[in-house]
Amino acid sequence: MRTIQPKGALVIDWSTHSFDVEWAAARGYVGGVSYLNGSLSRGEPQTGENWKVLTPARLARSVAALGAMMPVFESAKRRPLDGFSAGAQDGRSINADCLVLGYPTTETVLVAYDFDVTPATLATCVAYWDGVRSTCAHPLGAYGDDNIFDAIAGRGCVLFWQAAGWAWSGRAVSDKADVLQLVGYLVDPGGVNADRNKVLRPFPMWAGPDPDPVEDDMTIIYRFTDANAVLVRQHDLRVPGECAGWSGPGTDPKVLPWLAALDRNGARTVTGAVAQVCAGLFFVGDVAELAANDGRHKWTGHEFRGVLPKLDLTGGAAPSGKVSGTFVGTIG
Repeated sequence: MRTIQPKGALVIDWSTHSFDVEWAAARGYVGGVSYLNGSLSRGEPQTGENWKVLTPARLARSVAALGAMMPVFESAKRRPLDGFSAGAQDGRSINADCLVLGYPTTETVLVAYDFDVTPATLATCVAYWDGVRSTCAHPLGAYGDDNIFDAIAGRGCVLFWQAAGWAWSGRAVSDKADVLQLVGYLVDPGGVNADRNKVLRPFPMWAGPDPDPVEDDMTIIYRFTDANAVLVRQHDLRVPGECAGWSGPGTDPKVLPWLAALDRNGARTVTGAVAQVCAGLFFVGDVAELAANDGRHKWTGHEFRGVLPKLDLTGGAAPSGKVSGTFVGTIG
């Protein structure tokens, strides 16, 4: 992961295969966003309606040129109007396409709302979002306007403001947006259009395969720029993804020696805002306890991909058994 800092940073998003990413990189763009639609994993030819599709070669070329990438998924322009079941189907398509791409499940995928989401269509559009979350293995973000942002902003996602949303409604830019798409295209020497985007908040993007892969059993410490809590990686067979548990307040004198010992023994530290770090994590434990002991962030559980109760090793749920308790969020 590479976090693009907001101080004047620009990222580019495009759909046409032939857009010149090296040309854009030479003009100062430091990240890219381009499309998936489900056809890649189905093995369909990349012609006709499938022109908005990243391939492994295109992804690798774009990361090499720009330094970071993020896919945006759009199976059809008005697909979110088909509701929850369509979202669930598209969540599975995201998983399959990203597997072909080699794009890790720890990295974010944007979901496109490429039309004006109005109060009349909002409930259906949110149902589509919930459907994607119910099956998708990736942290998610939304590409759209302020109505969809307001409905999903508390769910640990990144928000990519679409320039057309401004034109549709005349509303001011959402104060929840992490990235602002600017009005007016960037046109490469071949005449191919792309959208210019200004980074407003630290924005996590994929920087390509890790040249020094982290071993599966490595300890990871998660620290936050906007919360006191410190989380530590846990292994849990109940879900297919990264899990973390609460170590105690990050300033607790009883916790600090243990964290220092983990550091001395080679633990890796991941630091970022709660919304960025936690969107890809399952939390194991009691969110109420976490919230009660953190004076900087009001934890609700929606920051995470899902919440699991601690295992009862005295006779309760086993890792391979059915988990009891209440889940916040979804399991992909």
